Amino acid sequence: MPRSARISDSNAWYHVINRGISRRFIFLTDAHYLYFLDLLGIVSEKYAIEIHAFCLMGNHYHLLIYTPGNTVSRAIQYLNFRFATYFNSTRDRDGYVFKGRFKSIIIRNQRYLLNVCRYIHQNPVEAGLSKSAPLYEWSSCQDYLKDSARFDWLSRALWETPTQFFAHLNRPIPKKIRAIYSKLRLPNELV
Repeated sequence: MPRSARISDSNAWYHVINRGISRRFIFLTDAHYLYFLDLLGIVSEKYAIEIHAFCLMGNHYHLLIYTPGNTVSRAIQYLNFRFATYFNSTRDRDGYVFKGRFKSIIIRNQRYLLNVCRYIHQNPVEAGLSKSAPLYEWSSCQDYLKDSARFDWLSRALWETPTQFFAHLNRPIPKKIRAIYSKLRLPNELV
């Protein structure tokens, strides 16, 4: 059965997710995390996408991006290919690194957009990797809480102040968002 066509759009918000094959870890060392973050900067510039949130977990990653052009597929394919090539070279292996094609969910609702950003940043807490979202090193949460971000490619335009972001971060994740992300098959759009 052929795979369904990816929904893509110009001037769109996306929650992008990809996981290691067989749920294997894709970030084994700090160098893996740092290389991926460097690639995000390259992808942001090369494909003119705005990265508004990220969370790199051991076996998967989450990105919240905005693309003024219709470049999300090319950008994430480039990101995954470059990272997989690097990962394999550091492990003296070949073969697939990611489970398959990445998942991209178009977000067409402002409330969902803010809730997905919270979901991304709370992911390490939900997984038991951190006691609080700001303490997790491999997400953009701490960048929102400071006067300046660690990465010049990270856009922090969703909130006007760190205080506003922190207040939003500490609200519970809505049941509807939890229900959407607990499904085995995620939707193509959040409207």
